[in-house]
Amino acid sequence: DPRVLIPRPETEWLVEQSLKILNRTPSLVWDVGTGSGAIALSIKKNDPKTQMIASDLSRDALVVARRNAKRLSVDGVRFIQGSLLTTRIKALLKKSHAPSFLIVANLPYLPLRDKRTMQTQVIRYEPTSALFAKEQGSFLIKKFFTQLQTFRREDPRPMHLFIECDQPQAIPLQRMAHAVFPDDRTTVHRNFNGENRFLEIHE
Repeated sequence: DPRVLIPRPETEWLVEQSLKILNRTPSLVWDVGTGSGAIALSIKKNDPKTQMIASDLSRDALVVARRNAKRLSVDGVRFIQGSLLTTRIKALLKKSHAPSFLIVANLPYLPLRDKRTMQTQVIRYEPTSALFAKEQGSFLIKKFFTQLQTFRREDPRPMHLFIECDQPQAIPLQRMAHAVFPDDRTTVHRNFNGENRFLEIHE
């Protein structure tokens, strides 16, 4: 559907790692930038007892995600429209009785300059607003880090975070994460092609 991104192999990696975490530590899961709902619905389908929030700035994307939830018979996912850590999502996190939070974020992370070299079918059939971001693609991720830093002062429960990123961003974002969350462990993971594509942050 041209209203959402097509899930890549990296999306599968995020789901697999999330399920491993949930197998060890029950958590409320928040899928940030859910798009088609691929991550949230896959996790919920495999672990129905998990509390799940799936958010996206795009109303159109949430229409697709809700349709997929119905098609896959996945119930209990809270779909919320909004950008990053909204007041509503913050309230839901605080009201939850979950012992910890697992956050999976697949935000727009490609530099705006990549539009010139991107494959035609990607530009034509996938929403550019879900692909590109300012500041060499890292604008929204940096903003999200700052929001989470403030939230954790208000709610000290353990938080486990997975973020997909572009390979050139991985190490710089790891340095920033270490500065923002100095007491946490930060790890860069590679995708199936050996590229640095994921950042993991946890206590």
